[in-house]
Amino acid sequence: MLKIAYSFLSRGVWFLAVAAFVGLASASAQTYSSLHEFQTYEGTTPRGSALLGTDGVIYGTTSSNGSFFGGTVFRVNKDGSGFSVLYHFQNASTGMNPGSGVTEGADGLLYGTSQTGTPNYGSVYRVAKDGSGFNVLQNFTSLASGGNSYAPVI
Repeated sequence: MLKIAYSFLSRGVWFLAVAAFVGLASASAQTYSSLHEFQTYEGTTPRGSALLGTDGVIYGTTSSNGSFFGGTVFRVNKDGSGFSVLYHFQNASTGMNPGSGVTEGADGLLYGTSQTGTPNYGSVYRVAKDGSGFNVLQNFTSLASGGNSYAPVI
């Protein structure tokens, strides 16, 4: 089983850590290793669960910073190599501040939710694993319609 967790270190840097468990390993047998130290331009404050895609790559989101200060969708290989930002959230029309991780659809695309969007209640979006084809599928129009969502797409 592969467990993925985010941890916040006291010096204020977010790390993505992966712990591998074999069988019913006890807590003392867990090992963690840092896969990537996020820089401001890559996004900060990782949110939600990371996704281990069907291609063996880890995908996730950050809720702030990045090139336009609206958060990012990122990918990283299990050994820490190949980190890249797939998408930088730009403004309310594209959605901003993803509140959850991403979900892989049957079509192989990544789906997620943002907390901010037009008209400021967030959105549902999709993006390809190579970062292409970003598209807002739905803008929430109120809290009652699902706005400001921290929930992942299922």
